[in-house]
Amino acid sequence: MLSTFSNDMKIEPIDLLPAIEIETGKRPIYTIVWMHGLGADGNDFVPIVQEFELSPEKHIRFIFPHAPKRPISINNGYTMRAWYDIFHPDFNSYQDESGIHCSQKALDALIEREIQRGIDSKHIFLAGFSQGGAMALQVGLRQINQLAGIIALSCYLPLAKTFSGEASAANASIPIFMAHGVYDLVIPISHALSSRKVLTTADYLLEWHEYPMEHTVCKQEIADISHWLNCIMNYEMDMKLATWNVNSLKVRLPQVIDWLDINRPDVLCLQETKLQDENFPEKEIAAVGYQSVFIGQKTYNGVAILSKQKGAEIITAIPGFLDDQKRVVAATYDDVRVISIYVPNGDTVESEKYIYKLKWLPALSDWLQEEIKQYPKLAILGDFNIAPEDRDVYDPQHWEGRVLCSQPERAAFSKLLHLGLVDSFRLFEQPEKSYTWWDYRMMAFRLNRGLRIDHILLTNELASYCKTCLIDKTTRKLERPSDHAPVMVELSK
Repeated sequence: MLSTFSNDMKIEPIDLLPAIEIETGKRPIYTIVWMHGLGADGNDFVPIVQEFELSPEKHIRFIFPHAPKRPISINNGYTMRAWYDIFHPDFNSYQDESGIHCSQKALDALIEREIQRGIDSKHIFLAGFSQGGAMALQVGLRQINQLAGIIALSCYLPLAKTFSGEASAANASIPIFMAHGVYDLVIPISHALSSRKVLTTADYLLEWHEYPMEHTVCKQEIADISHWLNCIMNYEMDMKLATWNVNSLKVRLPQVIDWLDINRPDVLCLQETKLQDENFPEKEIAAVGYQSVFIGQKTYNGVAILSKQKGAEIITAIPGFLDDQKRVVAATYDDVRVISIYVPNGDTVESEKYIYKLKWLPALSDWLQEEIKQYPKLAILGDFNIAPEDRDVYDPQHWEGRVLCSQPERAAFSKLLHLGLVDSFRLFEQPEKSYTWWDYRMMAFRLNRGLRIDHILLTNELASYCKTCLIDKTTRKLERPSDHAPVMVELSK
């Protein structure tokens, strides 16, 4: 049995709706918002976390909000926690639209807060029992952000008459787990069956369960929910990662925006942005649906990560390595650690810049060793300024012993691979003379006199998901191009 209730768990209050929060690990990548039934509160379903049998590597944040207190008409106006008022036993004919919409807005705000905390909306589940289950359906089916799934227990679809006109296209394919007790007298199963018919007629992916119980939750139901959650959370991993040394983001910004629009990677790492932080074009990049983390300086260096979702655990330098040059930025997306790097060029093997490069690379290696221990799914992307092998150079004899191809540089690159990293480009058969950088001079690109110095290195776990790795040379053909081409991998589980 895999129990998610471990020593890593913590319980703390949150803002917005008062709530109890439980995390099953240090880095939650999923959120389950669980709404209680009429007259209960968030504490009602806290024990269920210990009963789930979920994969321990999937760190989850459970949120158990408390509904507001309000008088309930069917209970002679007695005040209790409720998501909406109940006027009559016939739930379909007499409904508190105002109360339902008010709670919907409060739960929408809770979802938005989770997105701001770095949880991908597609990793957010809504769950609930009785009134709480009704709210899970109400909110989940109308949410403008695509969600992971809905768990609706011992409940019904509220405001069914207006549902078809209000349903969100973003969640037209949302998985729904719906279950009910055969002997439920509080909400007879006939109400739930009617709701099921509405949803299945609308082609929702609904998994239905009935149990020999009253208005409660049973052990088999919890086991079935566990299985359903595991199937969704382990179903697939689809991610595009890319890197591009743009050699001045100010100059190349229109090309970057066009490239993002065409290729839609989940993450794009940039190098040589050559911008101070106050000049970084966050608004322009946000306008095409990407968030930015970056560190830069005037004229030289500068790195960034552009991503569809918000990054967490951001680092903008190699810890413990004193360096004024801005060459590293790292962030975590779900459970994938992404590092964008710009390795020093080295100038010539006789220069002080080369000595600096040979000091910088071991510092990178030492840090990566610790990062890999902490993040099994890690990708390091960027301009490494190293051609690892002779086949990565258009003229190996000419470049032998020179900067980018010297033995110490290649040994440092090899050491990175020995940490447990894989050169994703070499996972596949590739065309001969495949390069990522061509000098601006002497028609180098037209004659394909280049070097492969931009790389995407993946940990073994991520490498097992890698389906393709390509160099996009089309950007090098543009007017005023960067001297580097983007490299992109596709990961799919």
